[in-house]
Amino acid sequence: ASKQQAWASYYFQHRFQFLTDAQRNRLNTAPEQQVQSVIQALYNPFSGVTGQELASDPFLLFRDYLSHLNQLSTQFQLHQGFLTTQKEGQTYVLLTASLTDSPYSLKAQQIVAQVNEWQQAIK
Repeated sequence: ASKQQAWASYYFQHRFQFLTDAQRNRLNTAPEQQVQSVIQALYNPFSGVTGQELASDPFLLFRDYLSHLNQLSTQFQLHQGFLTTQKEGQTYVLLTASLTDSPYSLKAQQIVAQVNEWQQAIK
């Protein structure tokens, strides 16, 4: 249970950045379907939706995303607070960052080249 809580905690703090391909497609083409899905979950006594969950995730996107992750979870591990995966003998780590400047600022654009250099240096 502790490992599951660690996963949920990690994803919850980044919940607004993650969508499955199906969610992204549904929100782009027919957002009313997501609303209907939420309404159905609310009126289904077996769905387990709580008021707290609804307050922090009104479209229940995070719930759907976690369900999707369960299907993929064998590919990733949580190691020292980072998502890691192995492929062809290489270890990959998912890093997240927040920009202090606008992504459109010249300063931020210049830093992209520096990040690319760092990426090449660690390969």
